[in-house]
Amino acid sequence: MIDIEKWMTTLTDKLKDTFGDRLLFVGLQGSYRRGEAHEGSDIDAVIIFDALSLDDLKVYRRILSAMPNRDMACGFVGDKQALQGWPRHELFQFKMDTRSLHGNLDDLLPEITREDIIDSVRIGASGIYHACCHSFLHNGAYADSLKAFYKGAFFILQAVYYLRSGEYVGSKRELMPRLEGAEQDIISLSMDWNAHQEHVLAGPDTYVEKLITWCAAVMNAEY
Repeated sequence: MIDIEKWMTTLTDKLKDTFGDRLLFVGLQGSYRRGEAHEGSDIDAVIIFDALSLDDLKVYRRILSAMPNRDMACGFVGDKQALQGWPRHELFQFKMDTRSLHGNLDDLLPEITREDIIDSVRIGASGIYHACCHSFLHNGAYADSLKAFYKGAFFILQAVYYLRSGEYVGSKRELMPRLEGAEQDIISLSMDWNAHQEHVLAGPDTYVEKLITWCAAVMNAEY
């Protein structure tokens, strides 16, 4: 298992030494940020510059190439101007799921409103709804696609719960007991897919129906 604190500190130090004040922010997202990483999990690093050029990307790529477990590194790289113009329905999750290691993300993002969060919920749910229906109709191995759809549903549920309560719950394990019914079932599947995989593959239609029914309800809910 990767020592994520050591890995990110090493990366941050290399970036600071190379880019100096041009490096505005370094952060960590994803399963390592949530404490849910396992062998093979990606390292979702967030890197933001004052301005981004292709030369900067080439330098960053060289820095990554010298890092251990280079094949696990992914994440977001960009600059302040890009974030200011980014579709705001995507920025709620981006902001809330990022732990800062260098710089202040709030200084780089535009204001995110409640309407932006509602948009993120409805757009996310509509995407999963469509993907489920499309996979069911046109993908002979559609059951294999369900893992990704249930993983995506977790992020929507984080935002839904935030709209209800004003509380952002950062991990699946913490969020599950705060939910009930179909929402709790969806989190349970997302949290430990391997434990449920045999049942899903034996009767995938049930899990498709559960997800499209929930997505339709999310899209039509009042927040």
